[in-house]
Order: sequence, then C-alpha cells, then structure tokens
Amino acid sequence: MAADISDEASCAKLAAFARDKAGRVDVPINCAHFFPSRSFDEMSLADWNKVIGINLTGVFLMVKAVLPLMKRRGWGRIVNIGSSSMFEGVAEQTHYVAAKTGVLGFSRSLARVVGKEGITVNVVAPGLTLTPAVAKSMPAEMIEAQVKAHAIQRDEKGEDLVGTVFFLASPDADFMSGQTLNIDGGKHML
Repeated sequence: MAADISDEASCAKLAAFARDKAGRVDVPINCAHFFPSRSFDEMSLADWNKVIGINLTGVFLMVKAVLPLMKRRGWGRIVNIGSSSMFEGVAEQTHYVAAKTGVLGFSRSLARVVGKEGITVNVVAPGLTLTPAVAKSMPAEMIEAQVKAHAIQRDEKGEDLVGTVFFLASPDADFMSGQTLNIDGGKHML
C-alpha cells in the first residue's frame, strides 16, 4: 500500500492495512528520506518543513500509528534509518542533517518509553548510499569524494545495510535499544 508518511491520516490507513492483512506489526523500518541540496541562505521555511516533515515527522507519525499494534503483542523492533551525515554536518543540507539528528534523539527517547513493553528502538546510520535517486541527484564529484573518505574504498550500496537491519530485528539484538549503528564504510569511526 502506498502512503504519505508526512500525513497522519495516511499513516493511520497504512497501520490499519497492516493490521487487517497480517494482524500485527513486528518490525517497522522507517527508511523514507528526502535530501535536496540547498544553501542555507536560499533555504525557505517551506523547504525546511518539507524535509523535516518527511525525514523526522514521518518517523514520528509511522511509529505513532503502529505502536498500539506492537504494544498489544508486547513485542517489537523499531528500526529507524538515520544518516552518518549527523556526525559531520553537510553544508548544503542543514535541514536534512537536522532531521536525521532528530531521528537519533527521538529513537533514544522512545527506547526509554517502550522498553517496558518489550519493544526495542535502534538507528542505522548509513553514509551516502548509491541508490538510483542518489546517482540521479548528486554530482559525480560529491559521490567520488565520499568514496575517497571511506576506509573501504567503494560506493555504499543498499545491500550493505541489510545485515545490520536484520540483526536489529533478530533475537541477537534482544537486549539492545537506543543504539546507533554507523554503516558508512569507515568514514566516521565512532
């Protein structure tokens, strides 16, 4: 089902769809993102609100919509996708970096709220991942600069994140919550 995660009613419909089809939600993975480049001087409030709405408010709205289904079962694994850009800042994406840093704080606080319900909340922080959208929208020199900054000298692919997400959803991560796993090829060594 397609949904607009920046719209509360749309998120509620998606949660109802999942409930009706599967009867529950086990592992929501909040990975939608919108990352336009814009200088701060040219950034409008509308630009800011759109980026925050998708990247941060969308996480809040989706969690708010599915959390009752998870609480009812007394179990769940929430995985939020942040960004390793929050460890350095990106000049042309102050709105995006602010939103993804907000995801980190939201996840840590939510972990404290829902832990007693048997629900964990963790963040995966990828680097610049060479998706079709990134390849289309980012200048080649920016992508090349990212590769050069990695300890592992290659583009990051979506497949590089799968193992980490599966780990956080697995019983191996049962006693892990409020954590951030940085997956950026060794660009940031935290």
